[in-house]
Amino acid sequence: MTPLNKIETGIVTANWALVCEGFNKLTGKKLTPPVPKVEVKVFDPETAGKKELYDYLKNVMPMEAMKTYSVAELREMVVVHSMEEDYEEESTVPNVAQPNDPNGPIFLDGFRFTSGKKKLLPMDMEKVVATLDPQLALVKDPTNEYNPRKPPKKVQVRCLKCKKSFEQLAGLAVEVDGEKRSMCPVCSETI
Repeated sequence: MTPLNKIETGIVTANWALVCEGFNKLTGKKLTPPVPKVEVKVFDPETAGKKELYDYLKNVMPMEAMKTYSVAELREMVVVHSMEEDYEEESTVPNVAQPNDPNGPIFLDGFRFTSGKKKLLPMDMEKVVATLDPQLALVKDPTNEYNPRKPPKKVQVRCLKCKKSFEQLAGLAVEVDGEKRSMCPVCSETI
């Protein structure tokens, strides 16, 4: 096969190696076939279909069957997961291992996903540890403690008008000349 025939055949069959071989024999130069550019498809959750979204999420976290999720739910999960990855890269908070949890701590992230049937995902059914700082574990939960308040104290007081003695709450009495005084209910109605 002549160099021109090699070039022609290479062009027709889109074979760069054959074109370069014919050109090299014809001219004496050393050309190498170009390396084909492979387009790297960047994953974009806005344009990705349901199958692409599901496959991406399945590689990074445990998932239920694809039919339990809508496209909107899958897109939201991808966005949240990418936010978590960005946060983990920027985070300087050390992970504090809890001695009683064999798998290590699972931090509360504020997001809980459910399938279409209101069933929690496997990762959301794990026990959640909400303490990032060991000192926060020392703070008690005020909702579980009940400390009854002291009942209001009643004292004997003398009426300012009629001078009768009666029982009144200590906070409503006024001290006049070393004695607790207030208006009795009868005198307060006549004013």
